[in-house]
Amino acid sequence: MTVEVSDPAFVYDLLYSLKRDEYAAAQTGRHTLEVRVPWASSPAEAASTLDLYLVTWRSRHPGIDADVLERV
Repeated sequence: MTVEVSDPAFVYDLLYSLKRDEYAAAQTGRHTLEVRVPWASSPAEAASTLDLYLVTWRSRHPGIDADVLERV
């Protein structure tokens, strides 16, 4: 799934936060990451897991948006 971060200064923070929690993530652009949830049993589970993760991450970074642009 493609995730866009509103401030490119926070892309690195999100990237390594995801990696610490065992998501497969790579930076694909100045504002974007490609993220997979390796342990998810379905695309729907992967999407809901990542959505919840991003809600938590955004709560720790007020004013910064991180949203899924494209779901696979």
